[in-house]
Amino acid sequence: MMKFERSFCILPSELGWMGMVIVSDDSAAWVERLAFGYAKPSEVTAVLRAADDSLPITDHKDRWTASWVRALQAYSAGKKEDLRAIPLRTAGFTSFELAVRRACQTIPRGEIRTYGELAHAVGHPGAARAVGNVMRKNPTPLLVPCHRVVGRQGLGNFSAPQGVVMKRRLLEMEAAASGDSGRAAATSSDAWLAANV
Repeated sequence: MMKFERSFCILPSELGWMGMVIVSDDSAAWVERLAFGYAKPSEVTAVLRAADDSLPITDHKDRWTASWVRALQAYSAGKKEDLRAIPLRTAGFTSFELAVRRACQTIPRGEIRTYGELAHAVGHPGAARAVGNVMRKNPTPLLVPCHRVVGRQGLGNFSAPQGVVMKRRLLEMEAAASGDSGRAAATSSDAWLAANV
């Protein structure tokens, strides 16, 4: 039987203190949870240890985590970094949830989709509310970029600290890095939604 180990690491970023829960075995590792936007390292530590207060901390210098940390810090600094290469743990998700999460990962940086559009993309038109629930419970924001998914009438909610303010910040940052003031520019996303959805 395969033995899995769980640990977490924290790191500073331009988006506040960030942390990852990592699950690994002898041959691979995956991110199970990502939290970001915290003012202090103790805050993100408390969030990640909420479900398991014995979770050990790693120095994020192992063969897997070091590159993930570099990618997240580059992304947080506004660089055009593709976070899809960071492997995610898929255990515990339904087939619908996995389909929604994968579809969300295909939304290009600098673009947004509505919950309804994402539901249609996974072959469940009319399941916008169910898609919204998957996004609301997303344990790996940024890696599954739920901030790129919006409601029909506006940006919708966001579970990271600072809520919609952080969602708007991410959309503005990505639009600037993409050199695109089009569909995802948060400064005009509400107007875009009103005019186009």
